[in-house]
Amino acid sequence: MAIASLGVGWLLDRRDPRLVMTAGSLLATASVLVWSRVQTAVGLYATFVVLGGAMAAVTYAPAFTVVAKWFT
Repeated sequence: MAIASLGVGWLLDRRDPRLVMTAGSLLATASVLVWSRVQTAVGLYATFVVLGGAMAAVTYAPAFTVVAKWFT
């Protein structure tokens, strides 16, 4: 999540933050569904890499960016 936050922060500055958060929510949903079907350790780690990217897009920092841009 920490590594993905760098890219997500860049996207939040250059794109509509609500779009980034929506894409992150969809990615998180897909990741959790994949997580429920994982059968190997490699699959688990790969799923958590994707889930970390999704978490970087939907936690508190992006939400406060949306609020700050919305109420300027």
